Amino acid sequence: MGGDLARDHPRQHSDQARDIEAVREIKDRAEALRSYCRKRDGMLEASNRLIGIIALCERWIGQELVRTELHKGGRPAKTSP
Repeated sequence: MGGDLARDHPRQHSDQARDIEAVREIKDRAEALRSYCRKRDGMLEASNRLIGIIALCERWIGQELVRTELHKGGRPAKTSP
């Protein structure tokens, strides 16, 4: 994932991301940009677009976590007699 999120279109990054760490990085950067946009006047539309990107990232992460195989848990079986 080359390039800088501030220069490139964030939605392209979220469409190309293939693992949770990459999506988390996109989400974190989008949140930082949104914080910046909220502090500046006249950037409401950009802030709203970033909210949509953040929601897409959270949804993707949630879907991946549902597919993740969980550990069965519990105490291991005894191996010695």
